[in-house]
Amino acid sequence: MDSRTVNVGVASAVTIPIPAGTVNAASKLASQEIKACYLNSASCDHTFTNTLTLEGNKALSTSGFITANAAQTEIYAYPVGPTHVGTWKVWVAQNTVSGGDPSYLAVTIKVGCTITNVASPTAPSTAGGWTLTYNIFSDALVIDTSTILYPQTPLCGYPVT
Repeated sequence: MDSRTVNVGVASAVTIPIPAGTVNAASKLASQEIKACYLNSASCDHTFTNTLTLEGNKALSTSGFITANAAQTEIYAYPVGPTHVGTWKVWVAQNTVSGGDPSYLAVTIKVGCTITNVASPTAPSTAGGWTLTYNIFSDALVIDTSTILYPQTPLCGYPVT
Protein backbone atom coordinates (compact mmCIF):
# COMPACT_ATOMS: atom_id res chain seq x y z
CA MET A 1 0.00 0.00 0.00
CA ASP A 2 1.17 3.48 -0.88
CA SER A 3 0.67 6.43 1.49
CA ARG A 4 0.89 10.03 0.31
CA THR A 5 0.50 13.43 1.92
CA VAL A 6 -0.81 16.23 -0.27
CA ASN A 7 -1.64 19.81 0.71
CA VAL A 8 -4.54 21.91 -0.48
CA GLY A 9 -3.43 24.44 -3.09
CA VAL A 10 -0.80 22.35 -4.91
CA ALA A 11 0.16 23.85 -8.27
CA SER A 12 -0.93 20.78 -10.25
CA ALA A 13 -2.40 17.34 -9.64
CA VAL A 14 -0.20 14.81 -7.85
CA THR A 15 0.09 11.56 -9.85
CA ILE A 16 0.00 8.34 -7.84
CA PRO A 17 0.50 4.97 -9.58
CA ILE A 18 -1.78 2.11 -8.54
CA PRO A 19 0.22 -0.98 -7.56
CA ALA A 20 -0.72 -4.03 -9.63
CA GLY A 21 -1.05 -7.54 -8.28
CA THR A 22 1.48 -10.04 -9.60
CA VAL A 23 1.55 -13.82 -9.90
CA ASN A 24 3.18 -15.57 -6.97
CA ALA A 25 5.55 -18.26 -8.32
CA ALA A 26 4.49 -20.74 -5.61
CA SER A 27 0.85 -20.39 -6.63
CA LYS A 28 1.66 -21.86 -10.05
CA LEU A 29 1.76 -25.29 -8.37
CA ALA A 30 -1.47 -24.99 -6.39
CA SER A 31 -3.70 -27.24 -8.53
CA GLN A 32 -3.58 -29.49 -11.58
CA GLU A 33 -5.36 -26.83 -13.66
CA ILE A 34 -2.77 -24.23 -12.79
CA LYS A 35 0.13 -26.67 -13.31
CA ALA A 36 -1.23 -27.53 -16.77
CA CYS A 37 -1.34 -23.86 -17.67
CA TYR A 38 2.39 -23.50 -17.01
CA LEU A 39 3.44 -26.94 -18.31
CA ASN A 40 6.18 -26.90 -20.96
CA SER A 41 6.71 -23.14 -20.53
CA ALA A 42 3.15 -22.34 -21.57
CA SER A 43 1.86 -19.06 -20.28
CA CYS A 44 -1.41 -18.43 -18.53
CA ASP A 45 -3.39 -15.28 -19.23
CA HIS A 46 -2.61 -12.78 -16.46
CA THR A 47 -4.54 -9.86 -17.88
CA PHE A 48 -6.77 -7.84 -15.61
CA THR A 49 -8.57 -4.55 -15.34
CA ASN A 50 -8.83 -2.33 -12.29
CA THR A 51 -11.91 -0.86 -10.71
CA LEU A 52 -11.00 1.96 -8.31
CA THR A 53 -13.26 3.16 -5.51
CA LEU A 54 -13.02 5.24 -2.37
CA GLU A 55 -13.53 3.58 0.99
CA GLY A 56 -17.14 2.51 1.39
CA ASN A 57 -17.36 1.53 -2.31
CA LYS A 58 -17.90 5.17 -3.37
CA ALA A 59 -16.98 6.32 -6.87
CA LEU A 60 -13.86 8.49 -7.14
CA SER A 61 -15.97 11.30 -8.56
CA THR A 62 -17.71 11.73 -5.18
CA SER A 63 -14.47 13.15 -3.75
CA GLY A 64 -14.36 15.86 -6.40
CA PHE A 65 -10.57 15.96 -6.43
CA ILE A 66 -9.38 12.37 -6.88
CA THR A 67 -9.63 11.14 -10.47
CA ALA A 68 -8.13 8.26 -12.43
CA ASN A 69 -6.79 7.65 -15.92
CA ALA A 70 -8.88 5.58 -18.34
CA ALA A 71 -7.01 2.35 -17.54
CA GLN A 72 -7.39 3.04 -13.80
CA THR A 73 -3.68 2.43 -13.24
CA GLU A 74 -2.97 5.96 -11.95
CA ILE A 75 -4.89 8.41 -9.82
CA TYR A 76 -4.56 12.17 -9.67
CA ALA A 77 -5.09 14.14 -6.47
CA TYR A 78 -5.75 17.87 -6.79
CA PRO A 79 -7.23 19.16 -3.50
CA VAL A 80 -8.35 22.79 -3.69
CA GLY A 81 -10.39 23.56 -0.58
CA PRO A 82 -11.22 22.76 3.02
CA THR A 83 -13.72 20.01 2.13
CA HIS A 84 -10.83 17.94 0.76
CA VAL A 85 -8.83 17.97 4.03
CA GLY A 86 -8.73 14.54 5.69
CA THR A 87 -7.74 10.96 4.95
CA TRP A 88 -8.92 9.31 1.73
CA LYS A 89 -8.46 5.61 0.97
CA VAL A 90 -8.50 4.26 -2.59
CA TRP A 91 -9.36 0.58 -3.06
CA VAL A 92 -8.63 -1.55 -6.10
CA ALA A 93 -10.64 -4.51 -7.34
CA GLN A 94 -8.63 -6.35 -9.99
CA ASN A 95 -10.95 -8.07 -12.42
CA THR A 96 -8.90 -11.01 -13.71
CA VAL A 97 -9.64 -13.39 -16.59
CA SER A 98 -9.23 -16.37 -14.27
CA GLY A 99 -11.67 -15.20 -11.57
CA GLY A 100 -10.93 -14.84 -7.88
CA ASP A 101 -10.74 -11.08 -8.27
CA PRO A 102 -8.55 -9.65 -5.50
CA SER A 103 -9.53 -6.42 -3.76
CA TYR A 104 -7.10 -4.42 -1.67
CA LEU A 105 -6.33 -1.01 -0.20
CA ALA A 106 -3.95 0.54 -2.73
CA VAL A 107 -3.38 4.12 -1.60
CA THR A 108 -4.05 6.28 1.45
CA ILE A 109 -4.01 10.00 0.70
CA LYS A 110 -3.71 12.40 3.62
CA VAL A 111 -4.76 15.91 2.63
CA GLY A 112 -3.58 18.76 4.80
CA CYS A 113 -3.73 22.50 4.46
CA THR A 114 -0.91 24.92 5.24
CA ILE A 115 -1.72 28.60 4.96
CA THR A 116 0.95 30.40 2.97
CA ASN A 117 -0.55 33.87 3.19
CA VAL A 118 -3.25 35.81 5.02
CA ALA A 119 -4.22 38.96 3.17
CA SER A 120 -4.79 42.17 5.06
CA PRO A 121 -8.46 42.98 5.49
CA THR A 122 -10.15 45.96 3.96
CA ALA A 123 -9.39 49.07 5.99
CA PRO A 124 -12.08 49.63 8.66
CA SER A 125 -12.72 53.12 7.33
CA THR A 126 -14.36 51.57 4.27
CA ALA A 127 -15.39 48.13 5.52
CA GLY A 128 -19.09 47.51 6.05
CA GLY A 129 -20.02 51.04 5.00
CA TRP A 130 -18.55 52.61 8.13
CA THR A 131 -17.31 56.14 8.21
CA LEU A 132 -14.72 56.55 10.90
CA THR A 133 -13.96 59.90 12.43
CA TYR A 134 -12.44 60.85 15.73
CA ASN A 135 -14.26 63.42 17.76
CA ILE A 136 -13.00 64.58 21.12
CA PHE A 137 -15.66 64.19 23.81
CA SER A 138 -17.90 62.18 21.50
CA ASP A 139 -19.77 58.97 22.28
CA ALA A 140 -17.74 55.77 21.91
CA LEU A 141 -17.82 54.09 18.52
CA VAL A 142 -17.89 50.28 18.68
CA ILE A 143 -16.84 48.37 15.57
CA ASP A 144 -17.67 44.67 15.27
CA THR A 145 -14.47 43.18 13.81
CA SER A 146 -15.95 39.68 13.52
CA THR A 147 -17.28 40.59 10.08
CA ILE A 148 -13.88 41.63 8.72
CA LEU A 149 -12.49 39.00 6.36
CA TYR A 150 -8.91 37.79 6.38
CA PRO A 151 -8.61 35.84 3.09
CA GLN A 152 -6.37 32.78 3.38
CA THR A 153 -4.19 31.37 0.65
CA PRO A 154 -4.91 28.58 -0.01
CA LEU A 155 -8.49 28.42 1.20
CA CYS A 156 -8.11 26.20 4.26
CA GLY A 157 -11.29 27.31 5.99
CA TYR A 158 -9.54 27.85 9.31
CA PRO A 159 -11.18 30.40 11.63
CA VAL A 160 -9.28 33.61 12.29
CA THR A 161 -8.56 34.31 15.93
